[in-house]
Amino acid sequence: MAKQHRNRKQRGPHRTATRPSRGQSSPRREPAELGPLIGPLRQGLRAADPTAFWVTAAPIVTVLEEPGELSAQLPDGVDLLQSFIDVDVAETTALLHMVAAMSRDDLLRGRSRRALTSRRQPIPPEVTGLSQARVTGTQVFGDGGGDNHLVELTLPGGVRATLLAYVARFPHLYLKDAFVMGERLDQVQERYTQILAVEGYDFADAVRTLDPAQTRASLEHALAGIRPDVAKKPEEGDQWPMLRPFVEFVLSLLPEGGEGYDQRGWLVGQGPGALRAGGLGGFGADWDDWDDDDSIPWDEAAEFALDDEFDWGEDPPWIDEDGTDLAELFLSSPQAADLEQGSRAAMLVRYLMVLSADLTDDPLVWDPDVVRGVLEDVLPTDPLIPPEMVDEVTVVLPALVAWAHHITEVDPDLTEAVRLMMTPLLTELPSRRSDPLARVMRSEALVDIALSSGDAGVFELALLAQRVGGNTELQDLDSEPLPLEQLDLDAAPDDVIEQMQEIDAALVAGLERVGGGQLDLGDAVLDVEFRTACRRFLTQVATRDASALRRRASARTTAVAVAWIVGRGNELVGHLPAPVRTGELLRAFGVKSTPSSRAGTLMRAAVLPQDHLGVSLGSPDLLVGSARAAIMGHRDRLLEDQPDA
Repeated sequence: MAKQHRNRKQRGPHRTATRPSRGQSSPRREPAELGPLIGPLRQGLRAADPTAFWVTAAPIVTVLEEPGELSAQLPDGVDLLQSFIDVDVAETTALLHMVAAMSRDDLLRGRSRRALTSRRQPIPPEVTGLSQARVTGTQVFGDGGGDNHLVELTLPGGVRATLLAYVARFPHLYLKDAFVMGERLDQVQERYTQILAVEGYDFADAVRTLDPAQTRASLEHALAGIRPDVAKKPEEGDQWPMLRPFVEFVLSLLPEGGEGYDQRGWLVGQGPGALRAGGLGGFGADWDDWDDDDSIPWDEAAEFALDDEFDWGEDPPWIDEDGTDLAELFLSSPQAADLEQGSRAAMLVRYLMVLSADLTDDPLVWDPDVVRGVLEDVLPTDPLIPPEMVDEVTVVLPALVAWAHHITEVDPDLTEAVRLMMTPLLTELPSRRSDPLARVMRSEALVDIALSSGDAGVFELALLAQRVGGNTELQDLDSEPLPLEQLDLDAAPDDVIEQMQEIDAALVAGLERVGGGQLDLGDAVLDVEFRTACRRFLTQVATRDASALRRRASARTTAVAVAWIVGRGNELVGHLPAPVRTGELLRAFGVKSTPSSRAGTLMRAAVLPQDHLGVSLGSPDLLVGSARAAIMGHRDRLLEDQPDA
C-alpha cells in the first residue's frame, strides 16, 4: 500500500462514491444471441477509420429488417431490435443511430429514435452525424466494361468519406461492387491519378462531374439489375454486398429526377466513358479477305484496331508458357477432327482463346459464366468479327470447350452441363447479333475505332456507315424516293395506337404548314418522302419501346420532336446548309421551345446510334432520296482518296 503524503489532509469520499453504483454492481449481460454481433461492432467503433463502423453495422441493418432464422433464437415476444435496445452500451447505441438513419423500415427507424433519447454514451460524429449527412460531390469515370461512380459524403465534425460504386455492363447492367473510404473526394482522385498513370491513362481527362440526380438514378438502375446469376459472393475483406444498406442510404440523400442508364448501358446524355478498354484483336492473321457487313469497313482502321490498340506482343494468349501453340494443339486433337482445317479455323480458335483470356486470364477456362458471356454479350456486339466467323462459332466452340475441359481435367458432369447450356445459346446467336441494340453497339464501336485510327477519311466513312445501318447498306445504297405510306399500326401495342394516331395527325398538320409555303422555303422539302420517314420512325419507337409513347406529352410536342429527329437525320432541319431552321419548324407546329427532352426519349426508344456530331437514324429506310444521294456522293469521294480503293 502506498504511503500517504504527510501534508495531505484526510478527505472523505467523493459524493458520487457514496451513491449506489448502477452499472458496476449489477452489469447487464449481453444476450447470447448478440454475442457474435457486439464484438465486431466494438472493433468498428474503436477503429481509427471513420467508415469502419458503417461497414460493420450496415449488414446488421439488413438482418434487423429481415431477421430470418435469428427470430427463432429470441424469447417469445422479443425481436432482434429490442435485444439491442435492452442492452444499453455504446455499441448498441451506435447501431441504433445507424438504424435510425438508414433502415428502410419506418417502424424500425421510429423505435430506434425513441430508444436513443435515453442513451448517454459518447458516440463519435461519424455515427451521430449520419442523420445530418449530405452529399458534396458526385463524379464518374468509365471504361468499356462499366462506370466507376464517386460520391463524397460530408458529416458534421469535419467527417468526410467517399463511396465508390462500380456499375458493370457485362453480362447486363448491374452494381458489381461498392466500398467506402474515409477520405475526401480529392484524396481519392489523387489515388486514381497515380494508379491510372501507371497504365497510361490520364485520370483528369477521364473523370467528369455528374449531376447528383443522375448519379442517384444510375445507381438505382444498377441496384435493380442485381440478379442471382451475377450477385457477388462475399469474400474476406470485401464490403460488398454487405454494404448495400449504406449505399441505399447515400442514394436517399441525392435528388430524384435523373434518367440513369439507357438500354445500351451508357449514361443518358454522356456516351461511352473516356477510358475505353480497346477492341479485341491482334490475332496474327489477315482479316481482309472476309467480306462482312458489320466489321471494320476499311483496311486502315482494321489494321489499327487489330495491331496497335490491342497488341499482345510476343506472348499472345494462345501461346503456352513452354511455347506450345494451343490453337494448333486443339486443331490437331480428336475433338477437332470434324472441323474444316485452315487459316480461317485457326483464326477463329485464336479469337475465342483471346475472349476467354480477356475474361479470365486463361484461354482454356470455359466455365458456364465464360460461355454465357461470350455468346450473350461479346459475340453479338463485337464489331471486328465477320458474320461468316460468327456462323462457324456454332461448330468450333463446342469442340473447343470439350477439348479444353479434357486437357484441364474438368469434371465430365460440368462439361455436360456447359454443353447443355451452350446449345440453345448457339441457336440464339444469329438473332442476338441481328438485334437492333446489338447492331447499334457494333456501329458505335466501329466509329470509336475509326476515330482512334487518326485517319479522317476512315472516320468519315465509319460515320456514313453508321447513318445507314452498316457497311453493306452503305455500299448498296440507292437514291430512290420513299413512297407515300400510311402509319403502320400492325405491330404496335394496342394501348398506344390511339396516341400514335393523334401524333400522326399533328405531324401531318405541322408538315402541311411547312410545305404549304408559309415559311417561304421555295421547294417543299418536307414532303411526301419526309412524312413517310417520320411515320416509319414513329412505328419504330412503338415496336422497340412503346413506353416512350405512354409518358405524358402532348401529341403536338411528340410530333414536332419526331419531325426534328428525322429532319436532323436527313440534314433537312437545323443549322446551315439545312433548308429548314429549327425555329421555323417549331413555329410551323405552334411550339415555342425545342422539345429536346422529348426527342431524347424517342431516340433512345428507337435505339438510334449515338452521334455526337448530329443525328444518325441508323437505317436507309428513314432517309429520303436526296439524303441518300448526298451520302453516296460523299462515300464515293472518300473511297477515291483511300490508297487501296
